[in-house]
Formats: sequence, C-alpha cells, structure tokens
Amino acid sequence: MSEKKRIMWVSRHDPIPIELDELKKLLGDYMIVQYASLVEIRENEEESDLIRQIKSFKPHIVIPVLPLSVIKLLVDLKDKYGYEVWEANFETVRISESDEHNEYDEVAVKLQNGKWKIMKFIGFSRIKKVEIEREPIS
Repeated sequence: MSEKKRIMWVSRHDPIPIELDELKKLLGDYMIVQYASLVEIRENEEESDLIRQIKSFKPHIVIPVLPLSVIKLLVDLKDKYGYEVWEANFETVRISESDEHNEYDEVAVKLQNGKWKIMKFIGFSRIKKVEIEREPIS
C-alpha cells in the first residue's frame, strides 16, 4: 500500500470543495495540513517558522497563496526538502455588484471599487521555477 501524499496548504483561506475534490482525483487519499500563520522569511530561511513546519511535516506538495518572493523561496528550497510546489489556478468569470458565487468551485474577491471579482477554479499547476529580475529605480 502506498503512502498517503502529504500536502501543506499555505494560506489563510481554506481550500474550496473543488480543490479538495481535484486533489483526491489527482492523488487518491491524501493528508492536508493548513499553515495559516503570518509568513515571515528571515535572512536565514532555516529560522522561518514556515520552513521549520515544512521540515517537520515533510510534505510531498506545498500549495502556497503567498507573495511571489516567498513562492520563489519555496521553489528554491523544494529539492532540498523534497516537495513540489503547486499553484491553484483560477480564471475570472465576471465582475459583480455582489459577492454571490458558487461556493463549490468559485471564489469572490472584493475589489477597491467595491465590486467583486468572481473567479472559477480551473486546476492545479506545478511551479518549476520562479525568476525575479530587478533593477534599481533612480
């Protein structure tokens, strides 16, 4: 019997039902833990609580909803700690005056103008590489 896949969901938002169903379809039985704490990355990443939790839980898959710089760090460390980084992908289906949406496969995000962006889950993708190129502004 194969080992259950361990997933670390790194977000203050719970996965929506379709995401859980898709994980079951892709992986069979799995175990998921949510890391919903504030993510602070220190100069020495080993001192970060998130990295300590990853080392302890030993996930096969990390699914972060985080700033790009933190996702880059997770991708940079994936081989060292033996996990894959996945991203939940959504497409915008409408802009609405209300947050009414299908809770099975959609999420509602409030926009600055007071309207709501309704987005539908379309699948997961594996993040293989993140490259950030910066230049000074003067």
